[in-house]
Amino acid sequence: MRDKRRIALILDQIERLWESAPDLRYFQLMNALSDMYTEENDASLDLYYLEDDNFLEWLTNKTF
Repeated sequence: MRDKRRIALILDQIERLWESAPDLRYFQLMNALSDMYTEENDASLDLYYLEDDNFLEWLTNKTF
């Protein structure tokens, strides 16, 4: 079973990023993050299969 504490940790990072770019709508933010992750990693990666801990580690180091 996955640790449910990961949810708050991921949302905290998304909130931090969104507050630094408040003019973005939610799905614009999510699309930008998806594009950035794919560009910086494997362009053929399907984010559906991305593990939360890997995404959290990446998010923690992101800025807009």
